[in-house]
Amino acid sequence: MTERGAKLSQDLGQTIISDRRHFLQTAGILAGGLAVGSTLSEKASAAPPPSFDLRKATNGANYITSVKDQGLCHTCTAFGVVAAIEGSYHWQKKKAITQANPELDLSENNLFYSSAPPLPRPCDVDHWWPRYALEYCKATGVKREPDNGTLFNIAAATQLVTSNKPQDNIDAIKAWISSDNGGPVAAVMIEFADFGLFGENRTGTGDVTDVYEPKGPPRIVGGHVLCIVGYGPNYWICKNSWSSQTIGGPWNQNGYVRIKMSGRTSIDQIEAWGVQIPSATP
Repeated sequence: MTERGAKLSQDLGQTIISDRRHFLQTAGILAGGLAVGSTLSEKASAAPPPSFDLRKATNGANYITSVKDQGLCHTCTAFGVVAAIEGSYHWQKKKAITQANPELDLSENNLFYSSAPPLPRPCDVDHWWPRYALEYCKATGVKREPDNGTLFNIAAATQLVTSNKPQDNIDAIKAWISSDNGGPVAAVMIEFADFGLFGENRTGTGDVTDVYEPKGPPRIVGGHVLCIVGYGPNYWICKNSWSSQTIGGPWNQNGYVRIKMSGRTSIDQIEAWGVQIPSATP
């Protein structure tokens, strides 16, 4: 995995991260992902609880793997998909992450440089939809870190955004995350110019409780894939793959960010994929 540089530029009177790479270039491309079908499997149907967090889902147990830094390349799809697969494995197998039960660690680099379409896929690829990465993880599998010569495959991937009614999609994502057979979700969001700034210069521990929603005149800079690991009354708890450019360490204090439900990022209305792990996987 590469390391992100620290070059900064000025925008809207604020310091922004100039090397924050975006795998999608226009809102038009994002809109093209709204009508997507499920690649396999079916949606969870249980009524979801009002709030849920896979980092402390049962008696405070954590099922979500460590936050990682995607570096300079446009690799957010690989990081978001791998985060969803790793977390789904721990949650569906009910293997809470402890010292005695270390976390599953899959190779984002192997997935990014795989033969999954579209190809070629250079470091500065302008878009890569999660569905293609997930199809590859089912058909071929992804390497582990460190590489032990085996590939980790998923059984299925389910597109949870299937309705023209926003609340239906929100309910489907909630139900999947909180279901015993569900888990974290790889989701596409529209990225606005102030998103990177939102998580800069944050110090401390634990989650930042501010909920992100773009402010001021909308300026779309592209798209971004992250992993939804839980939710509150009106927000998603999302695992990102960035580090802070100004103070070092995880972006937004601990690498997680709360994003408004049914907001301008459309994080719950474009592509949101649940993952199923093979029953035979130990």
